[in-house]
Amino acid sequence: TPTPTPTPHQVRLGFGLSICLTYPCLHYAARRSLDQLIFGSTAGGTPDARLMALTLAIVGSTLVLLTAN
Repeated sequence: TPTPTPTPHQVRLGFGLSICLTYPCLHYAARRSLDQLIFGSTAGGTPDARLMALTLAIVGSTLVLLTAN
């Protein structure tokens, strides 16, 4: 039997880390853009409840898209 190489594991780990580290940046940008487009808010003027609602909407839609298979 051939000896397994660690390369596939390293590629999966690298891909997983890149997604985990990139998602918060994309999430922040999406939330900020949606807040500006929908509500016309300025920097720092967004109520916490609206930020929470936008966060739940973005994360919820991401989960729906990921589990749609």
